[in-house]
Amino acid sequence: MRAGELRHIIKVQYPVETQDTAGQPIPTWVTLFQAWAAVEPLSAREYILAQQTNSDINIKIRIRARPTSETRVSAKMRVLFGTRTFEIVAPPIEIEERNREVQLICREVF
Repeated sequence: MRAGELRHIIKVQYPVETQDTAGQPIPTWVTLFQAWAAVEPLSAREYILAQQTNSDINIKIRIRARPTSETRVSAKMRVLFGTRTFEIVAPPIEIEERNREVQLICREVF
């Protein structure tokens, strides 16, 4: 992955459940890390393949792989890109299994 392709800044967040003053659970999101990423719309072929599992998939995000000592991205997390929020809809794909690049398939949450 060339550094020039990573021209967008994203935040990856994970869910945490806290409690309000009455003891009721409140879902909140905590930022795990911020990273440079390539945010790309899916190609027509990728969209057709992805549509078999979920019709709302609309982008892929590529980031550098996280060190094995840190928490890795999972499908339970979400991505913030500017003012937009994306749900990760599939397990992250490690490109070529070389621990260098991870691809996230996401859909926008409105």
